Amino acid sequence: MDLLLLIEFIGLNLFIEDVGCILGDLEFDIVLIDCPDNEVLFKTYISCADRAVLVITGDVCCVRNADKTLRTLKSSFIRDISLVVNRYDYKKSISGVNLSINDMTDLLAENVIGIIPECQEMASCINRGEPVSLGSSFIGKLIDNVSGRLLGEVIPLTPVKKLARYNKN
Repeated sequence: MDLLLLIEFIGLNLFIEDVGCILGDLEFDIVLIDCPDNEVLFKTYISCADRAVLVITGDVCCVRNADKTLRTLKSSFIRDISLVVNRYDYKKSISGVNLSINDMTDLLAENVIGIIPECQEMASCINRGEPVSLGSSFIGKLIDNVSGRLLGEVIPLTPVKKLARYNKN
C-alpha cells in the first residue's frame, strides 16, 4: 500500500483542471497538499479533496485563522476534517499564553488526531533542514501515530502532561 505523498505547490498558479489532472494520475491512498496562504489558490487545491487535515498551533491568532479555514473547507463540502496541533507548549497553555487542547477542540469542534510538542528535537531538525527520524524517537513516534490515525488505526492520543516533559523551555 502506498500510504502517503506530500505535494507542495510552491509558486505554481494551477487551475482546477491542472490540479485534477495531477492528482488523478497519482496512485496513492492519501495525498497531502501543503496549501498556499492565498484564498483563490487554496479553494482551487481543495476542490479535489474529500478530507482535510488542518495543522494548527495554540496561538490565539492561529486558531482564529483555523476557524476561517474550517468555514472555507465546509463551504466546499469537505466534512472529514481533522486537526493536528503542532508546537504545543503545555506551560504556555496552563499560563494562558496559548490555548489548551480542550479550548482548541471546543472552539473548532473538530477531531484532534495528533499533538506534537514544542521541543528541542523538532527545533534542531528544522534548523538543520533534516526530517525528524520517524519511529526512532518520541517525536517520530508521535508523527507515526498521526499517520496511523489518518489510515483509520485506533491509536490513543498521548496524554498532554506526558507531552509537557518534551517542551524545550
